[in-house]
Amino acid sequence: MSDLPVTIAVIFICLSLVSFMLLARLRAGGLAAHRTSMLIAQVWLTTGAVVCLFAAMAHVLGQPAASGGAGAEVGDVGRRFSALDAEAKWLFGAGAVMAVGLFALLLHSIARAMREAPPPT
Repeated sequence: MSDLPVTIAVIFICLSLVSFMLLARLRAGGLAAHRTSMLIAQVWLTTGAVVCLFAAMAHVLGQPAASGGAGAEVGDVGRRFSALDAEAKWLFGAGAVMAVGLFALLLHSIARAMREAPPPT
């Protein structure tokens, strides 16, 4: 049985909570509603893009064999990764850099929006 529906449900719940907290924090800081909604949309789109990126990377690597613990599973993933051709390894690296870059951009956008919010009166 696939854990995908449970994983998607957990991600949805967590993103909803993060969106609510971000909305409350930014609106309390006086940020305009359209700017706040754009940041929340960026949170959802960034997370969706990263989840799709990692799902594609996992599809290429395949499922780890059921083994006697996390240490064996990590070794299995490492062996399967080393068996990939150079192009696939390069794409994995590029995907990891893109994921980190997307989240860095998201955090930068949120920090900038919090700095630009008008001071409370």
